[in-house]
Amino acid sequence: MIQPNYSFDCQNSQGMIAEAIPNWLAFYVGKINSISGLFDEKHKANHVLVNEYCPGNGIMPHLDGPLFHPIISTISLGSSTKLDFYNQIEANETNKSTQLNDRYLFSIYLRPRSLLVLSDRMYDEVCLNS
Repeated sequence: MIQPNYSFDCQNSQGMIAEAIPNWLAFYVGKINSISGLFDEKHKANHVLVNEYCPGNGIMPHLDGPLFHPIISTISLGSSTKLDFYNQIEANETNKSTQLNDRYLFSIYLRPRSLLVLSDRMYDEVCLNS
């Protein structure tokens, strides 16, 4: 279900709670939605998650899950960033290495104010991102 004009408060112990997206931010959500060929009518950008990372910090590799499906758009705001991508380990692959170095695929460098869009296999089959 699409809920336009909402962001989510992830700091709440009960999970994500819908909040109205401020007008200044809704403007940018609209710009992303207007990119030709990116979203169809059923799948528009419908929420915003803002993360701040101090230099040298980040997040562990993860899959983004169904809440954000089928497309994720990532914007680097104040500085450049590097996103690393790794192969997943399937439940039936007990003989494969669990070490990140062994599962590394590639990195993408995002300059400040860059937009990266992930969908299809990059979203839900192939890669963990950090």
